[in-house]
Amino acid sequence: MNDTRQQILEILSGSMSDILARSVLSLSISWSKVDPNNLRHGDDKRLLVELEKGIRLYVRDDALQRTCMEQMQSLLTINGHTRPSPVAEPQIRVPVLTESDIVDARGIGRLVCNKLGFSGAMQIKVATAISELARNIVQYAGKGEIIITTLDGNRRGIEVVARDEGPGIADIDLVMSDRYNSRTGMGIGLKGTRNLMDEFDLKSNPDNGTEIRVRKYMD
Repeated sequence: MNDTRQQILEILSGSMSDILARSVLSLSISWSKVDPNNLRHGDDKRLLVELEKGIRLYVRDDALQRTCMEQMQSLLTINGHTRPSPVAEPQIRVPVLTESDIVDARGIGRLVCNKLGFSGAMQIKVATAISELARNIVQYAGKGEIIITTLDGNRRGIEVVARDEGPGIADIDLVMSDRYNSRTGMGIGLKGTRNLMDEFDLKSNPDNGTEIRVRKYMD
């Protein structure tokens, strides 16, 4: 990572977890279409707008918010007029092993939805689905990952993939039925997750673990 990006990351990491800080930076760069190391006139303002969204979402203390933004404004001084390099749409991978990873995955999903323009209610639906998918990884597989991708084709939205190498699901039809109760009795279950999202695909076997792919669209 080059210097300005690293400095932005250090500022963000002072008020949120490292993975949230990296995600806020990645998404802010993507939505603003600005490379922090190749700033031209007006780029700093566009990048600051996107960074502020993440800061306001994750930093609850007003004074800390102001301090963080003041540091960003001081850092992002125009230092040239070169054209920024193309910025790819982000795909964020969140390793999931513990309860804190569930919180991070949920928060990142909500940030993506916020930047896409999802309503508050829709953001909660997506965040709830991500929580359920990540919690299943922790409880049943022990470790895995959540992959969050923005969809910017014919239909804008968010895709979430939950992947693990656990024991797999022996009877998918049973797990997706009304008869099934999880061993913990917590959460909304995979059927509830399917009902929250627009698309739901589940693949599982004992040799390759489980992969669940869900999507939510803006329209």
